[in-house]
Amino acid sequence: MKNFLSHYINEKMYIENPPLETEKFIKFCEICGIITSKEELEFFEKKELLYPIIRIDRPIFSGENGKYYSDYHIFEEDRHDSTYFFDLIRNWYNNGVIYHPTQKQFKSWDQFKSVQLNNEDKMIVSFYSNFQIILLEKIKEYNLNSINFSHEKTDFRVEKCDTIVENEKTYLELNLNIKIKVSDTDKLPIIYSNPDIPLDYKKLLIEKTNSSFDFEIKKRNFIQRNRDFHGILKFLLSVQSVYIPYAHSGGGKVTHKSRKWFEIKSKFNLKKILTILNIKFLDVVQYYQQISEICQNILGSNYDWVQLWKNISWQKKQRLHGNLRLGVEYLGWGIMLKKTIEEYLSREIPDIDEISNLHFEDIITIDLEDTTKNHIHLRALRNLLYSDNVKSFYH
Repeated sequence: MKNFLSHYINEKMYIENPPLETEKFIKFCEICGIITSKEELEFFEKKELLYPIIRIDRPIFSGENGKYYSDYHIFEEDRHDSTYFFDLIRNWYNNGVIYHPTQKQFKSWDQFKSVQLNNEDKMIVSFYSNFQIILLEKIKEYNLNSINFSHEKTDFRVEKCDTIVENEKTYLELNLNIKIKVSDTDKLPIIYSNPDIPLDYKKLLIEKTNSSFDFEIKKRNFIQRNRDFHGILKFLLSVQSVYIPYAHSGGGKVTHKSRKWFEIKSKFNLKKILTILNIKFLDVVQYYQQISEICQNILGSNYDWVQLWKNISWQKKQRLHGNLRLGVEYLGWGIMLKKTIEEYLSREIPDIDEISNLHFEDIITIDLEDTTKNHIHLRALRNLLYSDNVKSFYH
């Protein structure tokens, strides 16, 4: 991610979707029904699970009223009308004022505050992308911020609990009696690694228990399962300045058309982005399928809920809270990816709720005007049900 930051800064990828300062990211997550805190985000950074995309060491200046920290609201949309802030951001990056957290050794966030200058003491400021809620939600679901005892096959009883203080830190010292169900019958199942050699069941149970209780094992398994996320994040960041307006509009039509947006869109080159990120076009198609699947899981895969929400204005969607708001955020990101793919191919592809039972390669090859395969894919069924004499085919 630290190598990607240069590309992000120089290409002004923050214009249509500015990064969120930590407090704003926490608030955004809360609106989407995901509760986090500075302490939790600090823990995830320390454990190398989730980093801010940008950190700023605020320069100190001297003025008529004494010393003060520089303004850090440099990514806000109202700053994009002047080249001054573009040049400032690039200059700060080139001089190490703006950097990715992995470029420096981790230090606790309480060290981000320093001497108070002009009623401010915030010396270091961190920024997240709203897209990072994808990984944050997965981390919390995987329960990497604590040990999960809730399991239908596990019973535990606290035999002893003492409070102890070591090195000015407080701990609970527990003695647990844990019982793990391994069979639904009175027989111990035999597990084979191959047809001839039975596996030591006791050893297997120890490994399973360690994988549930050992943080490093859980972390390693989590990273392995979610290794695609960083590719998705970098791609969404790379195309957001062109395609986020499609996500923030009803019916997929851009209502916000600033001069700066037209200028950026005219220079957009997907092949260049694919080369820089070292990914293939089919990877983007897979990203589209993954985001669409999560969107449907939240908004509902039955009936036409996705079509309903797609055609509601962004102003109304912004009033939503909780899981439904998270769902329409995923919907917007899916629209972004769909539009990116379509403009690259110069033709339409199946919609977000029409690809769940398709192989990702079929998404870009399927005949959208087909009415005969309604038992295979939803678009064919919609063609059959909703075609008319004017348009001929569902859109």
